[in-house]
Amino acid sequence: MAYSVSRLQSAAMVLLAAVSFSAAAQTYVVPEPNMQPDGRVNIRAQPTTQSRILLQLEESDEKLAFLGRQGNWYRIRRSRAGNDLYGYIHKSQVHLLHSYRVISSDGYANVRDASESRVDREGAPIAQLRTGTRVLVHPEQNMGNWLFISEPVIGFVHKSQLRREN
Repeated sequence: MAYSVSRLQSAAMVLLAAVSFSAAAQTYVVPEPNMQPDGRVNIRAQPTTQSRILLQLEESDEKLAFLGRQGNWYRIRRSRAGNDLYGYIHKSQVHLLHSYRVISSDGYANVRDASESRVDREGAPIAQLRTGTRVLVHPEQNMGNWLFISEPVIGFVHKSQLRREN
């Protein structure tokens, strides 16, 4: 009996890991080498500066899968040509991006420009995004109820027009 309970616990842990991975799969980590003195972002084997460096990134256009957080470190997965590299990056070396979808009863959401630390709600929208369009949000740059997006265009969309992907 203890054997089957142990197997059930193992199966439950695998299922929970899969569920938590899919929930986190819609958040990305983007390296910011220009924030570092040497222009490189280190992916480490463990969440400590004493840990072995697995890889150094020099490009900031790469999106890494966010797998979780351990203190000030993000656990990531880098996929290239069918090979996955798992490691840790310190939060000071990256930005987080969250994946959202446009959801609007009008069929589209207006993208607004920002100037002087406020969103320009009076002027014409700089773009319109159809319902269902996937956007990437930079949470550190949001302004109140306005979410800053970088894809497919750069600007602000009101949070009522977006839904976070899970």
